[in-house]
Amino acid sequence: MCRRKSKAMSYISAMCIGQNMDPDQLFEKSKLLLSAYRRVCWSSLGTLQWENNADCFVCNDGIGQALEYLYEYSADINPHEFECNLKIRFDSRWIVELFEDTMIQVKEFPEGGEIYFDILYKFYLSKFKYSEADMLEALNLERSTYYDRKKEAILVFGLALWETVLPKLSMMLRQVAEKDD
Repeated sequence: MCRRKSKAMSYISAMCIGQNMDPDQLFEKSKLLLSAYRRVCWSSLGTLQWENNADCFVCNDGIGQALEYLYEYSADINPHEFECNLKIRFDSRWIVELFEDTMIQVKEFPEGGEIYFDILYKFYLSKFKYSEADMLEALNLERSTYYDRKKEAILVFGLALWETVLPKLSMMLRQVAEKDD
Protein backbone atom coordinates (compact mmCIF):
# COMPACT_ATOMS: atom_id res chain seq x y z
CA MET A 1 0.00 0.00 0.00
CA CYS A 2 1.33 3.41 -0.98
CA ARG A 3 1.64 6.10 1.69
CA ARG A 4 -0.22 9.31 1.10
CA LYS A 5 1.58 12.59 0.69
CA SER A 6 0.77 14.97 3.54
CA LYS A 7 -0.69 18.43 2.97
CA ALA A 8 2.53 19.93 4.28
CA MET A 9 4.65 17.89 1.84
CA SER A 10 2.40 18.91 -1.05
CA TYR A 11 2.80 22.55 0.00
CA ILE A 12 6.58 22.21 0.37
CA SER A 13 6.90 20.47 -3.01
CA ALA A 14 4.85 23.22 -4.64
CA MET A 15 7.14 25.83 -3.07
CA CYS A 16 10.20 24.00 -4.44
CA ILE A 17 8.72 23.85 -7.92
CA GLY A 18 7.72 27.52 -7.68
CA GLN A 19 11.35 28.38 -6.89
CA ASN A 20 12.66 26.16 -9.72
CA MET A 21 14.26 23.81 -7.22
CA ASP A 22 14.33 20.04 -7.51
CA PRO A 23 12.92 18.75 -4.17
CA ASP A 24 15.13 15.64 -4.24
CA GLN A 25 18.28 17.68 -4.91
CA LEU A 26 17.28 20.24 -2.25
CA PHE A 27 16.70 17.45 0.25
CA GLU A 28 20.12 15.88 -0.38
CA LYS A 29 21.99 19.20 -0.22
CA SER A 30 20.18 20.25 2.94
CA LYS A 31 20.71 16.91 4.64
CA LEU A 32 24.41 17.00 3.80
CA LEU A 33 24.77 20.50 5.24
CA LEU A 34 22.79 19.66 8.38
CA SER A 35 24.79 16.47 8.90
CA ALA A 36 28.06 18.39 8.78
CA TYR A 37 27.02 21.07 11.28
CA ARG A 38 27.84 19.31 14.55
CA ARG A 39 31.30 18.19 13.43
CA VAL A 40 32.19 21.49 11.78
CA CYS A 41 30.94 23.83 14.50
CA TRP A 42 30.68 22.31 17.94
CA SER A 43 34.40 21.78 18.39
CA SER A 44 35.04 25.52 18.23
CA LEU A 45 31.85 26.92 19.75
CA GLY A 46 33.24 26.90 23.28
CA THR A 47 35.98 29.32 22.30
CA LEU A 48 33.92 31.71 20.22
CA GLN A 49 33.44 35.17 21.63
CA TRP A 50 31.47 37.32 19.22
CA GLU A 51 28.58 39.69 19.06
CA ASN A 52 25.43 38.39 17.46
CA ASN A 53 25.07 41.01 14.72
CA ALA A 54 25.48 41.30 10.98
CA ASP A 55 28.92 42.95 11.27
CA CYS A 56 30.57 39.58 11.82
CA PHE A 57 29.66 38.62 8.26
CA VAL A 58 31.54 41.48 6.65
CA CYS A 59 34.76 41.18 8.62
CA ASN A 60 36.35 38.90 6.02
CA ASP A 61 36.52 39.36 2.25
CA GLY A 62 36.14 35.60 1.79
CA ILE A 63 32.50 35.41 2.88
CA GLY A 64 31.30 36.15 -0.66
CA GLN A 65 33.27 33.19 -1.98
CA ALA A 66 32.08 31.03 0.91
CA LEU A 67 28.45 31.87 0.13
CA GLU A 68 29.03 31.11 -3.52
CA TYR A 69 30.28 27.68 -2.46
CA LEU A 70 27.02 27.09 -0.53
CA TYR A 71 25.00 28.01 -3.60
CA GLU A 72 26.99 25.79 -5.92
CA TYR A 73 28.07 22.58 -4.14
CA SER A 74 26.69 19.31 -5.41
CA ALA A 75 24.72 16.92 -3.23
CA ASP A 76 26.89 14.16 -4.70
CA ILE A 77 30.05 15.42 -2.98
CA ASN A 78 31.82 13.14 -0.53
CA PRO A 79 30.63 14.14 3.01
CA HIS A 80 34.19 14.28 4.38
CA GLU A 81 35.33 16.48 1.49
CA PHE A 82 32.27 18.70 2.03
CA GLU A 83 33.07 19.14 5.74
CA CYS A 84 36.67 20.02 4.92
CA ASN A 85 35.51 22.61 2.38
CA LEU A 86 33.16 24.15 4.94
CA LYS A 87 35.93 24.38 7.52
CA ILE A 88 38.26 25.99 5.00
CA ARG A 89 35.76 28.50 3.60
CA PHE A 90 33.73 29.43 6.67
CA ASP A 91 34.57 30.75 10.07
CA SER A 92 32.48 28.68 12.51
CA ARG A 93 30.59 31.75 13.68
CA TRP A 94 29.35 32.36 10.14
CA ILE A 95 27.91 28.88 9.96
CA VAL A 96 26.35 29.23 13.41
CA GLU A 97 24.73 32.52 12.43
CA LEU A 98 23.52 31.15 9.09
CA PHE A 99 21.95 28.21 10.88
CA GLU A 100 20.39 30.42 13.56
CA ASP A 101 18.81 32.68 10.93
CA THR A 102 17.63 29.68 8.94
CA MET A 103 16.18 27.95 12.00
CA ILE A 104 14.19 31.10 12.83
CA GLN A 105 12.69 30.86 9.34
CA VAL A 106 11.96 27.16 9.84
CA LYS A 107 10.20 27.84 13.14
CA GLU A 108 8.00 30.45 11.46
CA PHE A 109 6.97 28.09 8.65
CA PRO A 110 3.13 28.06 8.61
CA GLU A 111 2.62 24.29 8.33
CA GLY A 112 4.36 22.64 11.29
CA GLY A 113 7.26 25.03 11.79
CA GLU A 114 7.56 24.33 15.52
CA ILE A 115 7.84 20.56 15.08
CA TYR A 116 10.27 20.99 12.17
CA PHE A 117 12.42 23.23 14.36
CA ASP A 118 12.40 20.66 17.18
CA ILE A 119 13.27 17.79 14.88
CA LEU A 120 16.16 19.60 13.21
CA TYR A 121 17.52 20.95 16.45
CA LYS A 122 17.40 17.65 18.31
CA PHE A 123 18.66 15.52 15.43
CA TYR A 124 21.29 17.75 13.83
CA LEU A 125 22.15 20.79 15.93
CA SER A 126 22.10 19.96 19.62
CA LYS A 127 25.37 19.20 21.32
CA PHE A 128 24.20 15.72 22.25
CA LYS A 129 22.88 13.23 19.72
CA TYR A 130 19.42 11.84 20.39
CA SER A 131 18.64 8.20 19.65
CA GLU A 132 15.62 7.37 17.52
CA ALA A 133 13.71 6.22 20.62
CA ASP A 134 14.56 9.46 22.42
CA MET A 135 13.42 11.49 19.42
CA LEU A 136 10.12 9.64 19.17
CA GLU A 137 9.48 10.06 22.89
CA ALA A 138 10.55 13.72 23.05
CA LEU A 139 8.43 14.65 20.05
CA ASN A 140 5.54 12.32 20.92
CA LEU A 141 5.37 10.99 17.35
CA GLU A 142 4.84 7.62 15.75
CA ARG A 143 7.85 6.31 13.87
CA SER A 144 6.43 6.75 10.35
CA THR A 145 5.10 10.22 11.18
CA TYR A 146 8.49 11.19 12.59
CA TYR A 147 10.27 10.22 9.37
CA ASP A 148 7.70 12.08 7.27
CA ARG A 149 8.08 15.23 9.41
CA LYS A 150 11.87 14.90 9.37
CA LYS A 151 11.95 14.87 5.56
CA GLU A 152 9.61 17.86 5.47
CA ALA A 153 11.79 19.66 8.04
CA ILE A 154 14.93 19.12 5.96
CA LEU A 155 13.19 20.50 2.87
CA VAL A 156 11.86 23.51 4.79
CA PHE A 157 15.39 24.15 6.08
CA GLY A 158 16.69 24.08 2.50
CA LEU A 159 13.99 26.43 1.26
CA ALA A 160 14.62 28.82 4.14
CA LEU A 161 18.38 28.82 3.58
CA TRP A 162 18.55 29.06 -0.20
CA GLU A 163 15.46 31.16 -0.79
CA THR A 164 15.51 33.54 2.17
CA VAL A 165 18.67 33.63 4.31
CA LEU A 166 21.39 33.40 1.64
CA PRO A 167 19.74 35.90 -0.74
CA LYS A 168 19.34 38.42 2.14
CA LEU A 169 22.96 37.98 3.13
CA SER A 170 24.16 38.29 -0.46
CA MET A 171 22.17 41.50 -0.87
CA MET A 172 23.64 42.89 2.37
CA LEU A 173 27.17 42.08 1.19
CA ARG A 174 26.51 43.80 -2.15
CA GLN A 175 25.24 46.90 -0.35
CA VAL A 176 28.32 47.00 1.88
CA ALA A 177 30.58 46.58 -1.15
CA GLU A 178 28.77 49.40 -2.98
CA LYS A 179 29.23 51.71 0.03
CA ASP A 180 32.94 50.89 0.12
CA ASP A 181 33.36 51.75 -3.59
